[in-house]
Amino acid sequence: MAFNRPTLGQLISTAEAEINALIPNADARLRFSMLNVFARVWAALTDGLYSALVFLSRQLFAMTATRRFLELIAESYGIYRLPAKAAKGGISFQGAPNSAIPAGTIFQRSDGVQYQVTGGGFISGAGYLELPAVALTAGTLGNAPALVKLQSTSPVAGLQSAVVASEAIAGGADEETDDGLRSRLLQRLRNPPGAGTSAEWERWARQLSAAVTRVWVVPTVYGNGTVAVVFAQDNDGIVPPPAVVQQMRDHLAQFTPEGTVLYVYPPTLKPVPFTIHEIPNSDPAVRQNISNELQDLLYREAGPGNTIPLTHISEAISGAQGEYDHTMSVPSGPLVFSAFAPLFEVGVLGAITWS
Repeated sequence: MAFNRPTLGQLISTAEAEINALIPNADARLRFSMLNVFARVWAALTDGLYSALVFLSRQLFAMTATRRFLELIAESYGIYRLPAKAAKGGISFQGAPNSAIPAGTIFQRSDGVQYQVTGGGFISGAGYLELPAVALTAGTLGNAPALVKLQSTSPVAGLQSAVVASEAIAGGADEETDDGLRSRLLQRLRNPPGAGTSAEWERWARQLSAAVTRVWVVPTVYGNGTVAVVFAQDNDGIVPPPAVVQQMRDHLAQFTPEGTVLYVYPPTLKPVPFTIHEIPNSDPAVRQNISNELQDLLYREAGPGNTIPLTHISEAISGAQGEYDHTMSVPSGPLVFSAFAPLFEVGVLGAITWS
């Protein structure tokens, strides 16, 4: 039986009625009477208790729990919130031959984000050196593309320049959000543990860091006993850099069942163009809503080995707020995404031609 929470106004009316019933000749409805003040204070306190009960009732279920309550539910299944992760990579140096770059030397970007060299070395006779480094600030803020200029925070004799190495500094991830933790918890609840099932591989892959947002598993990719794991980082360019792919490979190695050969790949982005005539026509808000719906459709269904029927595309467009009717000439057939190694296609929104 459903419980209807009384409003604050109803609680005030109830309190006034109770006071009038218990105290002879009292009228708690009079605005400036002491009894009216008591009724309103009592109602406000009771309303606060109802609010607390509503909050606590939401913390009972994985789909609605938040922060520490969500963590407690997840921890009972051995799932923990992923902490922020520092980016790693390399720094390339140019300078006078035999100049030393000590381990622990700190370099920083123009915006103040700092990196520490984790291994020392000497600049070669050709004037070059590359050393491993780690961001001192955990999270995506520490990620940096190749050739970003860096400056030493303290003088280094013989050093002429320092830049992020060709493979970039990558792998930084922010602390996992409630939605990310909830997604992993629900995936575990809906897919009980098995011996190397697709659900298991997805769960293991998403444990690497909160930056991993989507995972696709392709069994028997090279025949019996082989499996491919493809993953995306939608909040950081979608396609993970080689260093992060290697991190994933190393991470999954500890879970790989005996006799299984594991392959890890980044996705290959496949832009999907559209030609649409929408009604009402030429309304920027409607067009933006259609774009959002198509982007959401591709996010959900455009994975390796998947096929998106035209009916799904039409349904997504029709679901856009403000859209009344439409015709679509491109695409003219179902969208097909390859899952043949090493090409694992993931659809992204291409150009939309409005006709």
